[in-house]
Amino acid sequence: MSRPSPEKPVLLVGLGIAGACLSWALRERGIEHRIYDDLGPGAASRIAAGIINPITGRNRIKAHRIDELLPLARKTYTEMGDFLGLELWKDREVLVLLTSAEERYNWQQRAESGDFSPYLVQPCTLEQEEQNKLKGLQPIDSVVRVRAAGQVMLTPLLQAYQEKLLGEGRLIQTSFDYRQLQIRDSEAHYDGQRWSRVIFCEGHRVRANPWFGHLPWRINRGQRWLLEIPALQQEAILRKKGLLAPMGGHQYWLGSSNDWGNAAAESTELAREALKSMADDMLKVDYGQAQQAAGIRPLLQDRRPVVGWHPDFPMLGIINGLGTKGGSLAPWLAVQMANALADQESFAAELAPERFR
Repeated sequence: MSRPSPEKPVLLVGLGIAGACLSWALRERGIEHRIYDDLGPGAASRIAAGIINPITGRNRIKAHRIDELLPLARKTYTEMGDFLGLELWKDREVLVLLTSAEERYNWQQRAESGDFSPYLVQPCTLEQEEQNKLKGLQPIDSVVRVRAAGQVMLTPLLQAYQEKLLGEGRLIQTSFDYRQLQIRDSEAHYDGQRWSRVIFCEGHRVRANPWFGHLPWRINRGQRWLLEIPALQQEAILRKKGLLAPMGGHQYWLGSSNDWGNAAAESTELAREALKSMADDMLKVDYGQAQQAAGIRPLLQDRRPVVGWHPDFPMLGIINGLGTKGGSLAPWLAVQMANALADQESFAAELAPERFR
């Protein structure tokens, strides 16, 4: 297999968070590359809050590999922010708002198990100082603190990096035409150029991909609100029925609704009602008119991401299936892919495309 070179660079398809992190990892290693993306609607990364929560899921478990993922995410986004002249990484605390003694007891059992160290703090009732900080919220019984969480400001990251790539001539702002891609002599040929590798980081559009579309994809449409809440002064991420994350100034991200199997990028009235319910359940103060948007998240049947080469066409690669954990997974998967390109390293079998054969 030919190695990347200025004459045969790497072609990336897609500039969501996976494509941006892979481009960054290639840039760090001096690997020449170009990106094709028409920047159309539906990309989940462009409307996501960028929350990295060490305690996740309906069962509130410690996120898989979080001890490894979190430091790498902090390092990657801090360095990207320095490069772009932006503050993209925020160290955050997550406050889980509890409304009953039963909820408090259940969380206390988790905290005492020791499996959540060093992230989970014992549930506590509210002291006066904390009550003042949370005075804009509906009444609650107690709070669980999740320490060492983080937030990457995805919207400004992707916008600024997109402009940087356009200025460098690395981003071709057009859709990728699968029919024009030709594979011959262990090389890929596309748009009049020879490419050493083609790596698809295309999010929900992967279902139409002739080489990776056969994987057992599931589609989830998530919708969020952006709210102006002048009376709320909060730097922590709040979790109750939904998540409320500070985005700067008086703006907060609220979400998200879930709609399985629907790949339409339009916002819906049903989601609006669900988001309003989340807002009213959490907030006591008034909030401004909401900006609603939808993004399409692709997940695989086993809910693990996929990274690696096509088993029959090894010049074709993929990073996808990050689901709601794009902020934490993208830097880690990008490093694996970049190392494979530079050093011919192999990927973990549990993440490879051929695990579905």
